[in-house]
Amino acid sequence: MLKVRPDDQLMIKAWIRYDKKEKKVQRNIMNRYTIAFALLILYGCNLFEKDERLLAEHLRKNGEKINIYYVSLGATTNDVIQVRKSNKDSVVWAEDKYNYLKDSKLINDTALQMVLTDTGTNFKNELDTVNIRIK
Repeated sequence: MLKVRPDDQLMIKAWIRYDKKEKKVQRNIMNRYTIAFALLILYGCNLFEKDERLLAEHLRKNGEKINIYYVSLGATTNDVIQVRKSNKDSVVWAEDKYNYLKDSKLINDTALQMVLTDTGTNFKNELDTVNIRIK
């Protein structure tokens, strides 16, 4: 069995305590870097960039505007066509089946008629006519 002198035992205990403190400091530093990196990603980078394009605008007799938007929300969600009233800025109609507006017109101030299609390569690219009742 190995005999250790009392002076050496104190040195070993001090070294073990120092090593534990050093590891704790390293963990704290790594935690701070992880938190800083997470904050940079969340607040510094715009991961969910929203791209809105106004495709058409129609004016009703009462002065209210009906806007048709193409909205792209990035890679995590489908792109959509949205119809909104400008005074409320609320979505009246939204559909992710289409991504191209060929034509639109306001009918009797109560309905919106749109000719829509999808320009994707896996689709037949048929035109669909959609009528939306606007209250």
